[in-house]
Amino acid sequence: MSYPEVWLTQPIRRAIMATWILLFFIISPLIILYTIGYRFDTEKYIIKQTGVLSVEVKPEDASVSINDVLIDKEMPFELTNRAPGYYHVYIDKPGFHTWEKDIEVFSKQTSYVHNIYLLEDNLPIPIFEDLKNVISFNVSNKGRYAVVVIEKDSFFETYHIDMKKDKKTLLVRAKTKVAPVIDFSPFDETIFIAYENKKTKQYTLELISADEIDKRKAYSIASLPVKGEYSWIKKKGGSSLQILDNRIITTFDITSKNRYGLAIHDVVLADNNGMIWEFSKKDKKIISKEHEIKVDREITKILHVDEKIMLAYTENGMMIIDRTDDGHTQEISAIEIKYEVDTEKWLAWSKWEFWEIDQEGDVKLLNRAGNEIKQIFSINEHSAVGIVSNNTINIFDPVYNTEHLIFDTGDIEHIFVDKKEKKLLFLGTVANKHGIFELEY
Repeated sequence: MSYPEVWLTQPIRRAIMATWILLFFIISPLIILYTIGYRFDTEKYIIKQTGVLSVEVKPEDASVSINDVLIDKEMPFELTNRAPGYYHVYIDKPGFHTWEKDIEVFSKQTSYVHNIYLLEDNLPIPIFEDLKNVISFNVSNKGRYAVVVIEKDSFFETYHIDMKKDKKTLLVRAKTKVAPVIDFSPFDETIFIAYENKKTKQYTLELISADEIDKRKAYSIASLPVKGEYSWIKKKGGSSLQILDNRIITTFDITSKNRYGLAIHDVVLADNNGMIWEFSKKDKKIISKEHEIKVDREITKILHVDEKIMLAYTENGMMIIDRTDDGHTQEISAIEIKYEVDTEKWLAWSKWEFWEIDQEGDVKLLNRAGNEIKQIFSINEHSAVGIVSNNTINIFDPVYNTEHLIFDTGDIEHIFVDKKEKKLLFLGTVANKHGIFELEY
């Protein structure tokens, strides 16, 4: 009896068995490595461990796509075992500006897309339309109150406005040729109004509590203060206003007035402790009763002094002096500065650049702008800032280097931010209408 020829001979079967065993010992470790997070880099021909991409966005119902794939997960979420490399993150929600960025994931690390707040896509709406011929406008640092000066029948009227109650109260009505000067303390809800008093032929300075407008104190002053001749200082009991007038430093608050005396030099500042600091042009020194700091630039205004740093304007820009490091100085070309209470940092800007300065005197260049900068302001407790350039408002996030245009349809004169309600309040012109407008972001 004959049998058919068999191709699976014993040597071949042994070879197949050996191949399967070999493949098992090769593939099994690869599967295990893949499972625990290792990937082969086809560009560098090496094996790398994967990373994690963590995403947290507000509003939480926003849609998130990674490399054009919609992620069906509740916020916040993590994507584990991501091969190292760049991932295109796209976030959108109807009625909001989209956010997108290429985020790099690193081996054995977590890459974060956090503190992302989608900006609402809104148009500005007019507010306080019954207020015509607005001359100036200012908002408290918490956004609850506003002070408005309008011109009406040869009079200047200054109003206190409670934004929450939509209630306005007349504070001062003066028949003068020059509009009153108004400002809010950056530290609390104290209002400063200075105006000409025709009856007494003098000028009056009033400090008013925006929370209790009946709590106010009036002082006589020699002339209307202009920008650069007054500054707010923070004290334990509340804000005080400091004015340099006729070479005399006077500090005003709602309950008292302190006159520090005749200054020797023109460039002076009294700090929160009452210490007078002056710049000696002859010696190129900033001096006080107990200290002196040698500088190599002419100081035109001393802005701030505390135990750690001093900020001052020079003829070339702004100088940051580290008082804890033997007067080590840095200089930036900033022409304006604004203190942000919630972040406890300063925002400074020139026409084309803007910086952040912290309480230790560390300076960080945030960005360079393509259009001339008119104003910079913080929009939340994180690092995002608003930029007013020409007739536009852009929101820039220095952490992710992203920028969103949220307004380009009018002219902006003065702008303020209500961070709690996420609103921008500005005086300007929109659709040929001049007034005060509100833009939710």
